[in-house]
Amino acid sequence: MDERIKEVDDPIEVKITTGKIRFEKVSFTYDAKMKEEDRTTVLDNVDFEVLPGQRVGIVGQTGSGKSTIMRLLYRFYDITAGRILIDDQDISQMRL
Repeated sequence: MDERIKEVDDPIEVKITTGKIRFEKVSFTYDAKMKEEDRTTVLDNVDFEVLPGQRVGIVGQTGSGKSTIMRLLYRFYDITAGRILIDDQDISQMRL
């Protein structure tokens, strides 16, 4: 099974100007290739926005998805559903 992150055929060039970050209905499971009833969802329908100059703290219990949010932002993993945008550009369409 190929576990690598896939780059789209015609990726957009990254144009980060302000650094606004938005998670839109983001869901993620580490075991997405398993049968649905065997999956463990880490993030489910997460929405938030971080505007330029803002600082955001993410708090929660162990295993609640704090580190996963950063790993998704850096595209260490592909999300299961939703979109992650930087300056209104979908990161899944950016060149790795």
